[in-house]
Amino acid sequence: MPLVGRYADGWNAPIGMTPQEIAGRLTIVREACTRAGRPSCDIEVSAFLILYSITDVPLAGPVSGFAARMLRGDRIQRSLLAGSSKGISQKIQTYLDVGVNHIIMNVQPPYDPGLLRRFAKEVMPTFR
Repeated sequence: MPLVGRYADGWNAPIGMTPQEIAGRLTIVREACTRAGRPSCDIEVSAFLILYSITDVPLAGPVSGFAARMLRGDRIQRSLLAGSSKGISQKIQTYLDVGVNHIIMNVQPPYDPGLLRRFAKEVMPTFR
């Protein structure tokens, strides 16, 4: 992270990092910027999130998250977007609130055009 602060203009947070972990790393980056004498520390930050499902079924999101944790581990579960469009929007907002500028959306095959349309219609307008 000190190298990011000293030389970089962008940082891609690894998949599975929570907003709090990203905020902690960005503190290290800002301190490194100051030590390096960089007049501005405008680092573009991106986070990887996995779009899994959008549903209005109560508790479907938490159940999907639990299953992901059991099958793939905590890192995948932390990055999973599953549940209501409102819940997904709120999760994305937590990343933006700590300084993430870009969300890199991971969608696993088989690709569901309906899921992508619903994301575009119900979630994306929240952030325009």
